Amino acid sequence: MVEASHKILKYRFLFHHEIPSGDALTKHLEYSITVYNNIRPHGSRELNGLTPLQRLNGITRDYEKLKEQFRNPMK
Repeated sequence: MVEASHKILKYRFLFHHEIPSGDALTKHLEYSITVYNNIRPHGSRELNGLTPLQRLNGITRDYEKLKEQFRNPMK
């Protein structure tokens, strides 16, 4: 599981950016980890489209509400 998160950090957040220094790398990693944990929904079976922070806080996916949003996106 750790290897999967490292792969995502490398391929989605690091390899597409030129990072000129160690300080820039540290700042970029701080940003990337924040996005990964708090903003970016995850498709793994355990997280089911939630962020790790949402899962940690006990938030669950309301599938009926999600279906309704897909049926009526402008509501």
